[in-house]
Amino acid sequence: MKKIVFCFLIPFLLSGTVSAFSSEKTDTGVYLIVDITVLDREIYQRYIEQASPIVLRHGGQYLVRGGKAISLAGDWNPERVVVMKFPDLASLEACFSSAEYKKIIPLREKSTVARAVIVEGFPGIK
Repeated sequence: MKKIVFCFLIPFLLSGTVSAFSSEKTDTGVYLIVDITVLDREIYQRYIEQASPIVLRHGGQYLVRGGKAISLAGDWNPERVVVMKFPDLASLEACFSSAEYKKIIPLREKSTVARAVIVEGFPGIK
């Protein structure tokens, strides 16, 4: 399984970087975990309002969206963590490479600094 750190997904998805993932739908799903530092809350709020329906239309589900994060080890102290579940990599790719999502990328780029990974779910977790 490959790990991706990015300031967002599209270049990696289009280049086939995540081809090690299974292309079949499974009960385990694929998870997008994002560590976000917000630079401009007003612009970021506009991004969230537009991104959320796009994620939902592509089968994505928000599992964690902000909230308090407590650092347990190392020096990782994220300001905001977002965890999304998609049924499979194809759904995640379709979401973040869609024309409607591409239109709002400038909002995200202007308002945040982000690090993210895509991980496969663990068998037995639904």
